[in-house]
Amino acid sequence: GKRWSDVLLVTKKGELIAFEIKSDRDSLRRMSRQLEDYTKTFNQVFVILSSKFRKNDAMRTLSKAIGYAFIERGRLKFIRQAYSRRRLSKANLLFFLWKKDLSMYRRGTKDTVEKLRARMKRANSLNETKKHAVNALLGRYQNRYKTFLSEKSKRVQKEDLDYLTKTFWDTF
Repeated sequence: GKRWSDVLLVTKKGELIAFEIKSDRDSLRRMSRQLEDYTKTFNQVFVILSSKFRKNDAMRTLSKAIGYAFIERGRLKFIRQAYSRRRLSKANLLFFLWKKDLSMYRRGTKDTVEKLRARMKRANSLNETKKHAVNALLGRYQNRYKTFLSEKSKRVQKEDLDYLTKTFWDTF
């Protein structure tokens, strides 16, 4: 829906893998709603947690379909792999498409994004919708990622992450 994962990985096969990161400063209060939404939107979902959450009650209620790992001494320790889902929500995937991505479904100049998404939802299969979503994401973020790879330090620093989240001109 309208929740954003912390990290999104698009594989070469077009699979969408979401990572939700919970640091020492986070709480797990909203996590169940986030993960419920992510499991409808992404093929695989992982939660990366600070070791402080190891004995948290929320860990016992975590769906078996969701993979998770703890950050221990600066390293990731994966506890469980995520299941791969094929059946995703078309409505959720359509949120990746912006108005310009939906222009082929425009009938009038005053069409809202909601109307355009509804038309696309009716006109396309789940697989077609997912391909459109993946293409929109790649088009939006692929150049940022390439810039990040070419400009980052050997060991990624916090400042390097700006290349992933800001437009080119915002970094200067």
